[in-house]
Amino acid sequence: MKKQADTLSSSNRLYYQVKGHGRPLIMVHGWAMHSGVWSDMIDYLSKHYKVLGLDLRGHGQSFSAGGPYTLEVFARDISTLIDKLGLSDFTLIGWSMGVSIILKMLSLSLCKKIN
Repeated sequence: MKKQADTLSSSNRLYYQVKGHGRPLIMVHGWAMHSGVWSDMIDYLSKHYKVLGLDLRGHGQSFSAGGPYTLEVFARDISTLIDKLGLSDFTLIGWSMGVSIILKMLSLSLCKKIN
């Protein structure tokens, strides 16, 4: 599994892990969680997909110099990471607050390359 962090701004760095090959699946965790909650799913799905598990701003191994921690901020962070990684034709999978973040991404038209 490839683990790394991507700097989105001078005060924000998102940790993410990538495993597998194929069409990208992006796993978005809930409040006060981290990408580790997806570990079994990542192991299973990576047999057929390129799975990206990320830690939201201020969660897990991601760094943030402070808030705000809003759905819009999380949505824009994920959109920026998607653009930096050059991902397209991807699927977003969320749990708990992760679903709300995905819906916010859609409402802000941040997911032009989503499947």
